[in-house]
Amino acid sequence: MDKIKELEKKVRESSGEEKVKRLNDLAYAIYNSYPEKTEQYAKDALELAKEINSNYGIARSYNIIGISFHRRGNYKQAMEFYIKARAVFEKIDDKHKIASLNNNTGAIFEKLGNYDNALESHFQALKIWEEMDDQMHISASLNNIGIIYEKQGSYDHALEYHFKSLKIKEELGDKRNAAFSYNNIGIIYEKLNKLDLALEYHLKALKIKEEFGEKQTIAVSYLNIGNIYTGQLQNDKAMEYCIKAQNLFEETSDKYGLVTTYISIGIINIRFQNYKLAQEYLVRSLELAQKIKAKGLELKTIDALAELYETQEDFGQALQYYKKYTDLEKEIFNEQKSKQMAEMQTKYEIYKKEKEAEIYRLKNVELVKVNEVIHIKNKKLEVHEEQLKLINKIIRHDIINNLAVIESAINLYKGSKDKSMLDEVLLKVDKSIKLIRKMREHESLIASENLKFFEISEVVKKAIKNYPDIEFTVTGKEQILADDAIDSVIDNIISNAVTHGETQKIDIQISTSDNMCSLRIADYGIGIPDKIKKKIFDEGFIYGKKGHTGIGLYIVNESVKRWGGKISVEDNKPKGTVFILHLQSVR
Repeated sequence: MDKIKELEKKVRESSGEEKVKRLNDLAYAIYNSYPEKTEQYAKDALELAKEINSNYGIARSYNIIGISFHRRGNYKQAMEFYIKARAVFEKIDDKHKIASLNNNTGAIFEKLGNYDNALESHFQALKIWEEMDDQMHISASLNNIGIIYEKQGSYDHALEYHFKSLKIKEELGDKRNAAFSYNNIGIIYEKLNKLDLALEYHLKALKIKEEFGEKQTIAVSYLNIGNIYTGQLQNDKAMEYCIKAQNLFEETSDKYGLVTTYISIGIINIRFQNYKLAQEYLVRSLELAQKIKAKGLELKTIDALAELYETQEDFGQALQYYKKYTDLEKEIFNEQKSKQMAEMQTKYEIYKKEKEAEIYRLKNVELVKVNEVIHIKNKKLEVHEEQLKLINKIIRHDIINNLAVIESAINLYKGSKDKSMLDEVLLKVDKSIKLIRKMREHESLIASENLKFFEISEVVKKAIKNYPDIEFTVTGKEQILADDAIDSVIDNIISNAVTHGETQKIDIQISTSDNMCSLRIADYGIGIPDKIKKKIFDEGFIYGKKGHTGIGLYIVNESVKRWGGKISVEDNKPKGTVFILHLQSVR
């Protein structure tokens, strides 16, 4: 409070640019405790900054107003002010603030469950911090990226970025934040059921936290360690650490921590067959969870109580709690659905605001560029329309031919009862179904447009599962920029190698040079004659008896170009074909 009073005094004593700064300093200092007051102080700063034409003051005021809405969970309003702040910071070329705003928008996307956009924002921030060689902020961005990957369930990537973050923190001697990295790594190892490693990192985190004497964070580590010992069936140690956690949570009046700890202690006592003590803890947990309206923790407590009574063979009580569990689960589900609907609306509003801001910036920079964007979009639509016409033409032509054969075969069967005619019918039906499915894949290739990050080795691994009889070798890994058509692009090339090239083996190599990822897909089949190599990507080109529609590689090529890449083909040695995709790398 002394700091707040000092800032209030400085506001009263200052004027002009200095007053704008002091108002914003005051607003930022209280945003955690008093976000409504933060908004008001920052708006006062904004009004004054506009009067004196202070671009930095205007941008900082917008940013802090955004933070106040962010703190209150009003993400739509927060994003609106972040976008305004970004426009001014870009105008004055303040890279530090732009990177910070990327972190803020990444945090909003994370809250909304929009993890792809969250990653994109944090990678943008990381790029700026790396250009500035700001090691502390590089470490923070790496940590943020690790958290998003964990939420996506991509634990290998999460560990990779948390370890990168940890290394910088250790080099900087930043023990306090290193403890958080140890904690994050421990949580991931626990999710991977690598409990020994999880314990190792949680103990490292605890050691540092005890040096700083921060009781609440120490309590969290005690509880994490207790839960790991529970998973290892070391009940005595589990109880020891959970009791330590309980004591500290009581000292710090952390009710959420207490409920979680009561549940853990209740479960341990069930294992010890201390049913009376287990019941005491779980009843306390239930009462406190209901008091603080923590329905998720209430649900866990009810589940533990049902387990307690079932273990004691009191099936009547167990059934009652299972019914309560089901009722509460439905209630939570309905609330989450309502929340998701609201979040979807917020996502839409944020998207709309971003697009409006983008168009506004384009207008301010050069109005002609807007027309260019519209022209490009229209050209894309024209190309898409032509491609869809081609698909429809192929479907009409091939299916009409198949239906004609089916009609003839049925008529012949009526006269001769020759069952081979029915086999012909089934063959043509199957061929038509496969054609429609293939065309559906091509439609998805055409429709995709939003670029995002992909780990290309993961895409490859998913694709090769469709070809269990083919021998594959895959080397390298890299993140690339593409859209949802990437899966079909890779599968199309592999399918061509297997179906047309008649290969039994495929080597896939991933490498990077000059910000471009090179993906080499080499088969050992019959190869492609030199005279047609330049034609295979042409629309409608068909070669050989196994040629289908002549559209697959054409759309593959169009997709790769859409991502800012290119594709080429060459001979493999001693035989076969190599398709080489050059794609934008994001590392």
